Amino acid sequence: MDVTITSPHRDSYAKLVEDLKDTISGYIEEDAVTPSEFVGALRQALSECLEWHDTRGTLLRDAQSLLGAYSALPAPSDRQFLQEKYQAGAWKGDD
Repeated sequence: MDVTITSPHRDSYAKLVEDLKDTISGYIEEDAVTPSEFVGALRQALSECLEWHDTRGTLLRDAQSLLGAYSALPAPSDRQFLQEKYQAGAWKGDD
């Protein structure tokens, strides 16, 4: 199968092919797993990667949503911010 690879990816693609050949040799040719188990493992790995990235995306969207909710509130002035920090004891012991 011929695949056209753009020049910035040529080296990465060649390395990937070599890595996959080593993986195939180590698992299929050495009878560690069957070909269908190998393909199933690839599918599961891709699925788990996708799930992890979906979770990260959800967390980022939640953070973005919270930022949007808080941006509607007026920002505290520098004086108000410093007063709140002082009242909370942020500078205790810094005499």
